[in-house]
Amino acid sequence: LDGINDSFSWEAGIYAGWVWSGYTVIRHHFSFMPAAGGRWNFHLTPRWNIYAAARIGLLVNDFQLRGAGAIGALWKYDDDFAIRAEMDSQHLLNLGVSFPY
Repeated sequence: LDGINDSFSWEAGIYAGWVWSGYTVIRHHFSFMPAAGGRWNFHLTPRWNIYAAARIGLLVNDFQLRGAGAIGALWKYDDDFAIRAEMDSQHLLNLGVSFPY
């Protein structure tokens, strides 16, 4: 888009976390999901980006294919490391790190 500092990238990663579920009986389990998708980045400064992403992954616990949309922010510490926070339609709130390759 003219006048907007944006870019598109492909990414792959792993969602991993402890999940609480159930209404009358509380069930706990570890969730593990390799995922890949596209990310539309908006570069606010050389270090700060906000983005929208769409991903698809395989939930290993149940062998289910899942998709998710997300919005987030990424702070680049340097070219090889970044801290990110995002909200998505599957896990609600995600905190993580990125190691670009």
